[in-house]
Amino acid sequence: MGEAVKSTVDAVQKQLSGEAGEKGTRGTADDAQIAGIVAAWPEKPAEVAGKLMQKYGPPNEAAETRLIWHANGPWKRTIVYRDEVPHNFPKPHTDLLEQFIDYRVPLGRFDDLAAY
Repeated sequence: MGEAVKSTVDAVQKQLSGEAGEKGTRGTADDAQIAGIVAAWPEKPAEVAGKLMQKYGPPNEAAETRLIWHANGPWKRTIVYRDEVPHNFPKPHTDLLEQFIDYRVPLGRFDDLAAY
């Protein structure tokens, strides 16, 4: 029991100090590598990647199919994908960008969120 309390106290202290959560990668991907990757992408994902780089700088990670920023602006993580995924909700469109935040859901509202 004492160890559990200590762990909880440590977690709360990290949260209050701003040390909690995912940390951004200290470095960024190589500019030449990024340019080569994005040059091979379709127009729309390449355009979104360019706008994100203008706003947040070079991504922390780069792969043939995605660029990833950590702790950029208000976002915990941002991912832009080369391949668009079609969706029909709320209307037909394609997805190529994911952005993440930390959000605490009150226990009394979790069922509502899960039902959504």
